[in-house]
Amino acid sequence: INLKAEFIELDWANNVVTAEVREDTVTGQMIGVPEFQDGDQTFTAKRMRYNFKTRKGMVYDVRTKQTDLFVHGSRMKFIQGEKKDTSKPENTLFGQKLLFTTCEADHPHFGVRSTKQKIIPDKLAIVGPSQIEIMGVPTPIWLPFGFFPLKKGRSTGLLFPRDYEYSES
Repeated sequence: INLKAEFIELDWANNVVTAEVREDTVTGQMIGVPEFQDGDQTFTAKRMRYNFKTRKGMVYDVRTKQTDLFVHGSRMKFIQGEKKDTSKPENTLFGQKLLFTTCEADHPHFGVRSTKQKIIPDKLAIVGPSQIEIMGVPTPIWLPFGFFPLKKGRSTGLLFPRDYEYSES
């Protein structure tokens, strides 16, 4: 586990570490954005808490990347499991009001905004009721649920052409 931030508070009595972003007194800019890294998982957020004993954490105003999918949101719960049983995932993420997108910008131009999510890193993202959002404006297109595969490498399924609008055929 690696944690970098401008302000880090460690509570030994409760086994909790808290990291927050701070405002620079001279420029007024936010500095020292907390960055939490656990293996391949990396989160950047304005505020985060992690309990070493229970191996659970809360991340607020979160930004993370899951393979080719960027996740932006207000709150995410991180549960780090032990790989004793191969049928159970090692880490699990639960989120609220997250935006899934392939746009790399800080403020994404498009995406799928959903109310409830469960993410198993490098395997699958399962989302509840979702709405497609373009340029920050929700569209009337709703999805009752969704599954996003997060596997690296080759896979099977529907393949959509990337440049079909420029193709002459």
